[in-house]
Amino acid sequence: MNSQAPQTYFYLPKVYWEIKEDLVAVLERYSAGEWSFSELWEWHVQSHESLKSDGLFAWIVQPYLYLKSRGVPCELTAEIPSEGIIICAGKFVDRDIKPGKDRVLVVAKGDGPVVRYAQIHLVGNVHEAILQRSSRTWRNKFISHFPHPGLMPRDPVHGDRFQNIAYMGLDTNLAPELRTPEWREKLEKLGFRWKIVSRDRWHDYTDVDAIVAVRSFDSCTYNWKPASKLFNAWLAGTPAILGAESSFQSERKSALDYIEAKSSKEIIDALLTLRGDQTLRQKMVENGARRSKHIQPEAVVDQWEAFLKKEVYSYYERWTSTSQLKRDLFMRKRDLDLDIRKPIRDKAEEFKGQLKGQVKRALALLK
Repeated sequence: MNSQAPQTYFYLPKVYWEIKEDLVAVLERYSAGEWSFSELWEWHVQSHESLKSDGLFAWIVQPYLYLKSRGVPCELTAEIPSEGIIICAGKFVDRDIKPGKDRVLVVAKGDGPVVRYAQIHLVGNVHEAILQRSSRTWRNKFISHFPHPGLMPRDPVHGDRFQNIAYMGLDTNLAPELRTPEWREKLEKLGFRWKIVSRDRWHDYTDVDAIVAVRSFDSCTYNWKPASKLFNAWLAGTPAILGAESSFQSERKSALDYIEAKSSKEIIDALLTLRGDQTLRQKMVENGARRSKHIQPEAVVDQWEAFLKKEVYSYYERWTSTSQLKRDLFMRKRDLDLDIRKPIRDKAEEFKGQLKGQVKRALALLK
């Protein structure tokens, strides 16, 4: 490999640049220490109110800023260059974009689609289906999701209070049962205050005593979603009551990591248990502080830097020096995998899901 690293670009689509303020100048304010990360997040929300995909911030803006501060050569771009290493979010590129001779596409998949010819996909969940595909055809990488930018932990001034319960996320990603006035009233009668926090304050846990984050009470494990809400709770010093999602379960090492709830009743039971056991709450907070070391921002940047230097740079050299015949073969393999094998896998997964549902219903009838 050449001693000089190949040029690396972080692609932000034009919709992100179409703001009143100059984006580069805004980011320079942060880099110069004039803005905190929390201020940068608030600016992101206010300037891109209609852009609900915050994956651009988590997978593009954050790694770019952190890597650049470490001296890793990289640039932001509003256009996809014809050569170099291009890191982009899957939702914001053509699904059939081709890499070409001098271009390696690294796609942060998130909850977006597979990009047919992208040489590498990044995922934030070790159970993501794309990780199970043949390594001969697919080069995919798990990288921990960054914790929320500028996260402000619970203020110790609140002491042993256990009253304010919050959900930090889009209300559309919260179980419908937990969005109703009846749910709020039920918690209020039990002495709790329930709040769905606005997007610009997702980093602010200063007045939060515990979080609840449940997308649904069905059997869906959301294998494409990261464990970011758990990570944020650990860093914020708040106990977490979470849904039965694979990303949370894969991180769980003890009952102190979080409480899993499969129904609204289990949420209430968990809240009552936590309110009545201050020692348990304290143990969960202390456990979270220990567990959060591997997802501190610096630790996640370490993953990014190692990924680029140990894997992507060398792959770029191999890709650009290989024959056109081998590059064409790579794309034909992708076509085969997506157009022939994927429908078979999808049918198998559909049958598996139907069978699982039937077993679940049968077990319910036996109770």
